[in-house]
Amino acid sequence: MGLPNALAVRPTEGVGFTAGRAAVIDQAGQIDGAAGNLGDCVRVDGSSGPCGSGGGSGVPLFSDGETPTGVINAMNTTFTLNFSPSPTVSLTLSRNGLLMKQGTDYSLSGTVITFFPGSVPQTGDVLLASYRR
Repeated sequence: MGLPNALAVRPTEGVGFTAGRAAVIDQAGQIDGAAGNLGDCVRVDGSSGPCGSGGGSGVPLFSDGETPTGVINAMNTTFTLNFSPSPTVSLTLSRNGLLMKQGTDYSLSGTVITFFPGSVPQTGDVLLASYRR
């Protein structure tokens, strides 16, 4: 009961649909393949382009899964990011998968992260940073 109506509102394959490509919903409500090069990133509006581009500057707007540079040896408190987070609160820093808290576990000044006592990374720890730049 109601199957014809349910099937009528279900998206169908559009002319650009191709198996193995990122799917987008077109203006007609059909499933199409995203246009672009194989290495491009697909944006939420369905457009695509080089990953990290956001206005033609060529500089990516985000860093994701970056490993801050510095020796992890239980004594070093200072680590460096490739870029300055902007805004600074956009920095998400994890140690062994646990979220670190800015102002409690570490401070940030430009690209430099300084860990507070009790939060200093130990030998074997894994640091990962994600942020807007």
